[in-house]
Amino acid sequence: MNDIVKIKRVPKITLYEWIRDIKLSAKAQEKIRKNYIAKIIERNKTEKNFGFKRIKIKNKPKKWSKDLVDLVAHFLFDGAITKYACVYSSRNKSQINKMQSLMKKNFHLMPRTRVKTSEVIDISYYRLDLAKYIKEKAEKLLENILTMSKCKKRIFLQAFFDDKRTILQKAIASYKS
Repeated sequence: MNDIVKIKRVPKITLYEWIRDIKLSAKAQEKIRKNYIAKIIERNKTEKNFGFKRIKIKNKPKKWSKDLVDLVAHFLFDGAITKYACVYSSRNKSQINKMQSLMKKNFHLMPRTRVKTSEVIDISYYRLDLAKYIKEKAEKLLENILTMSKCKKRIFLQAFFDDKRTILQKAIASYKS
């Protein structure tokens, strides 16, 4: 988009209005995503070289708190944990707000927010250290959930049902109509 803005000499928002209805193929979307990730990686390398201070997540909880179980479970059920990011998607605005609140409270991070469709909202945290930490915790949670306290099992199951409730509600509504 930046190249087109320079060539056409129009504001980015105007360009966006012109092209927003154009559907990209899955291959084109993947290419854009890979380029975006490569730019993030390159930026991280150059920041080191130019003396910028990269902030690392300091207080990574070692023990399983209720918040941590809830957070990791939601990323497992209605999210994605990749090498570079943790992403959570939901139709339910209160679930999005809850996840933002948990992330801010536990890691002092604010998300990038994107509206995928008219109903689904994505919140993303592009942090290599966070993604690695959450991925490790997700694996441990799945290994240890059966031996955890009833309270933590309940939180884990509640996260599952919270994330699947909107899908079930939509299915029931379409079945009734």
